[in-house]
Amino acid sequence: EQSKKLLVLLAQEFGKQRANEIVKVAGHTSTLSGTLECGELYNTSNLIPLLDVADSIATQYPDLMVKQQQFEEMNGRVITTNRSSSNLKWEAADNGPSVGPLIAFCRTLFSNEFRSSCMRIISAEVSRLNDTKRGISVSARTAGATEIKDMEVAFERSFKDMCYLLQVLQKSLETLIQRCTGAAITPDFDEKPLTNKLREELLVGCGSVLATKILQYAAFKTGVDIDGEECFLSFSCNEKGFPERSHPVPKFFDAVDMSTLTFPTISLSCRPDKNGKYRDPLKYLQNMFPGNLGIALANTWKLCTDIDTSRNCCGDSLNEKDNLEEFLFHLKENCLLSVGIPFPILDKKSEKRILAERRQALLSKLESSENNEVIWMAAAVLIYQQVRNGTVAGDFSIR
Repeated sequence: EQSKKLLVLLAQEFGKQRANEIVKVAGHTSTLSGTLECGELYNTSNLIPLLDVADSIATQYPDLMVKQQQFEEMNGRVITTNRSSSNLKWEAADNGPSVGPLIAFCRTLFSNEFRSSCMRIISAEVSRLNDTKRGISVSARTAGATEIKDMEVAFERSFKDMCYLLQVLQKSLETLIQRCTGAAITPDFDEKPLTNKLREELLVGCGSVLATKILQYAAFKTGVDIDGEECFLSFSCNEKGFPERSHPVPKFFDAVDMSTLTFPTISLSCRPDKNGKYRDPLKYLQNMFPGNLGIALANTWKLCTDIDTSRNCCGDSLNEKDNLEEFLFHLKENCLLSVGIPFPILDKKSEKRILAERRQALLSKLESSENNEVIWMAAAVLIYQQVRNGTVAGDFSIR
């Protein structure tokens, strides 16, 4: 079983190399689909060289390599070290010469399923490379086709969980705000600054994390390099009110941590131009992507950004209730354009699942943490969820 897993990893690596060789052939810009019917499936050049597999197996089973060397010495043959030989086939010929225990073991791993797997990997990788040459690359990175598919699946799961969690938090927050409003201490008590701060904390925290995932995935799908040296855009990820407490920017394929108590605040900034003049990060972002996609991504950040609005010509104040609702409305209208996935609307089933997963994650955090602040905050959120069947996040909201 371990050897078969190793074979899969070797097949993926070989698939990348073989696909590059195919695409580099002059005039060859087609996929392998047309060659399957004419025997290309059985072309041994599309199989991992048997000696490459033998080398890896020998590393895993050194005793087997010792026996192979003894066999070669006794029979006066050079097999495993003869890299120039192309006569060693995966399938042994009838009445063919013995090749030793290591090679014989490797041949037991050979099957039609293995052969087909090699072809599928190469074909998928060739398609990815050809898409890149035609300017419709799904990724500017060097990830293989199999890895890209895994990241797409991981993003879809993470994206949906993040959207559901944001809606659960917003629903719980509005319930909490209603109770705060009804519990005014004095008749002239102005609850607006309090409620605005609660909504703003959720918007620039959880909202900015979701906006980051959306932007990263849009760049991933369109081949826009937002991490390269030629890109003037950059992220900063800090705790709200504590700019010195920086955090790594989450990746679009990262799973959502349901035990999160306080979301970081992620902001966009832009390096000045060559004359030292300020660049509007939202305008720069909009121009990085084609047409309506650039507009949709810029507006996503416009609604949840923590950029200094005095210098942002298209930024609005975050002191209105409508901003959080407008952010959610914008996502519902534009997620299909931005990431190719409709915004998932919270229903009773998904709400129940998110609350259950969050409760379990918080219990685990409570049991494992030795930080007093984390312990009391997790306990407070768990008690609130038990009593109100809702949940909250954010330092100000929990306190």
